[in-house]
Amino acid sequence: MTRRRPELPDARDRVLRAALRAAAESAPGPVRVADIAARAGMSAGHVMYYFQRRDRILAETLLYAEADLTATRDRLVAGAGAAPRVVRGLVRLYLPSSGSDPRWRLWAQTLASPPDDAETLAALAEVVDSWQAAFATVIRRGHADGSLRCEDPDQEAYRSCRLMDGYALEVMLGVRGRTRTWAVRSVMAALEHTLAMPPA
Repeated sequence: MTRRRPELPDARDRVLRAALRAAAESAPGPVRVADIAARAGMSAGHVMYYFQRRDRILAETLLYAEADLTATRDRLVAGAGAAPRVVRGLVRLYLPSSGSDPRWRLWAQTLASPPDDAETLAALAEVVDSWQAAFATVIRRGHADGSLRCEDPDQEAYRSCRLMDGYALEVMLGVRGRTRTWAVRSVMAALEHTLAMPPA
């Protein structure tokens, strides 16, 4: 199911957009409420009025960021592109753009301190599951038309996403040589092997 970006009061929207900027621009480490408030043009107290807790701001900002990416991803999956090309496009969307990718920084901080309400946890799980479902859809399509080879698209989609999580972690750690380009190339090579996918 596609997550839609919710309609938000202007002030809440400002806070979420500011939190995304803070995640991208702040020094490595936790995004602080003060960083968000400065970018939103508000006081820290005003920010907290809308969200009560810092972890809630981060979780909602992550869902906010994922909504835009989900729309792009779903257009790619629904398009007429050949399955191998769509798989490559999904890999590029999934992996972090750099070690300061705000979406992946927010994932790291959310995983370090998960929200304690069931609704937010379910929404985050839905995001994770939707990526696996998108990959499975394309792999199944490619297997049907002979452009990919896979007997269990759901299991392969799960393995592919976990593989990308591992590469993403190394990119986010900033280890020398572990760049986005390296991660994309490595994942593509693995999928070319497991899916009998022709090289680009």
